[in-house]
Amino acid sequence: MPTSFQVANQTDLNNAIAQIDVGGASAANNTAYTITLTASFTLGTDLYAINLAGGSSLTVEGANATIDGGGNQRGFFVYSGAVAINNLTITNAVAVGGAGGAGSSVSNGSGGGGMGAGGALFVAFLINEMLVHQPWAHVNVLFSRNVGLSLVVILLYTLTSLSNSSLVPNFLSIVGLLRPEQSGVLLLSFGALPMVVLVPFSIFLLRYFDARGVVVLGFSAFAAANLWGTQLTHDWARGDFVGIVMLQSIGQSLTLCPIIILSLSNLDPTRATSFAAYIQIMRLGGAEIGVALMGTWLRVREQIHSHDLGLHIENGAFDVMRRLKQLGDYFASHGAGAAPARALGTLAARVQREANVLAYIDGFWLCFWLAMTALFFVALITRAPPGPFTPESFGFAKNVLRKCGVTVS
Repeated sequence: MPTSFQVANQTDLNNAIAQIDVGGASAANNTAYTITLTASFTLGTDLYAINLAGGSSLTVEGANATIDGGGNQRGFFVYSGAVAINNLTITNAVAVGGAGGAGSSVSNGSGGGGMGAGGALFVAFLINEMLVHQPWAHVNVLFSRNVGLSLVVILLYTLTSLSNSSLVPNFLSIVGLLRPEQSGVLLLSFGALPMVVLVPFSIFLLRYFDARGVVVLGFSAFAAANLWGTQLTHDWARGDFVGIVMLQSIGQSLTLCPIIILSLSNLDPTRATSFAAYIQIMRLGGAEIGVALMGTWLRVREQIHSHDLGLHIENGAFDVMRRLKQLGDYFASHGAGAAPARALGTLAARVQREANVLAYIDGFWLCFWLAMTALFFVALITRAPPGPFTPESFGFAKNVLRKCGVTVS
């Protein structure tokens, strides 16, 4: 598996980037790569994005060469990884973002365009529903206070639950270096299986208590789990997430079903079709928004933290040189010639590891505040009118009241 590449043109450079990107032939965790330019060249298209595996780093040695963007093409774009560029001049390049979506470095992603097209179609749908004589899903259903707030809460639920479906397994994969089947044991044992008991318990609570109270318990569990996650360090292993995953399981069980019951309790039956359409939009659209939001949030926060940490690592500083010497001495037994480069790559990988940890802490904070926002909107929902979903009173409570001489219907 090569880790060093020499390139003389854009094709060579793109091929090298494709090999070290996630999914490439040379992609691996905690690996230091080097790309050395042997000639100057002009870009005909955008360079492939750099998307390194967890803990890996890339050093681009320019050897005083020049890459000319021609006034139209983007230069280097880093999705993930610690990248250092030395002795390279980049001219006439343009600063533009990525293509969006989950496209690989070999093919342009289409997430950005897809999101824009989806938004345009949704607006066109709303206009159509307002103009036709008998709309299938009239937007008026959104203007019912409790129904509209319930749909907002469903959207916030899908965003908040990302801490369970995204943050924990991704941290264990990128920082903990666990395979999916290894982290999956945690999510199955302490996330999925407890829900077999918790979901019937949620239904039992809905029978005797106001659905708003059950939803509050669910979002409170989410908030507690995410607040716990903000204490994250790189030393956390699979067992350290047991409490967080169990709290998230409680949150999942006590949130979605009660929200739907809460919405149905306030719904005009003649608008059931319209409500069914919008609840699916919120549930499925919220999931897509959440995945894009969390992916972008983690990537941007990792880059910010990597930059901020790098400000405290100065070339020639005593602590930095001492650490590099210690690492170089360690790697010298495996080849003295490559020891300095491997020491530098290891230090860069550790900086990226800490940047990833800080990014995941920010992700837990984001989910925590989403849960708190959801609790705020739940507090705005008023009591539902009497109906088939109205909670029943406990039988033993009625018996106690009768013994006390209180007339109970």
